[in-house]
Formats: sequence, structure tokens, C-alpha cells
Amino acid sequence: VIGGFGSGAVAALPGPRHGSLSAQDVTELALVTGSATPARIAAGTAIDAGGLVPDLHDSNSWVQTVDEVDAVELLEVQLC
Repeated sequence: VIGGFGSGAVAALPGPRHGSLSAQDVTELALVTGSATPARIAAGTAIDAGGLVPDLHDSNSWVQTVDEVDAVELLEVQLC
């Protein structure tokens, strides 16, 4: 779900070429090796193999216990 459940989704990602990356740009980056290098992460232009921006938070739902995960996120995962 893009832009759903208060996910903080944005219309475009910042990028070095035109100021933002289109959906096509993100797809092309996801299909190229090295698109999530430490240098790209530092520059804010990294895209992982799934076409997602790497999660740089110290804590997220992958490492939290169930009682620490927001109820809306639990519903999002169960319904999608």
C-alpha cells in the first residue's frame, strides 16, 4: 500500500540527477548491483533490491516484540 496508514510515503525520492527520482528511476536502481552501497546510503540515494529505501532506524518491527509494534502496522501486515 503506497501512502497508506500514515506510512510517510512520498511522491518522489531525493536524487542527484533531477532533484527527485521517478518510479522508473527507482525501478532501474533496484535492478542494478551496488545501488545500496554505503556511499549511496550516506547520500540518501540508496535503493535495495526490492526497490525500497534502506531502513536506517535502530529499532523497527523486525526486532521489536509484538507488544512494541504499533497496532496499525500489525493490521497493515495482516491485511496486505
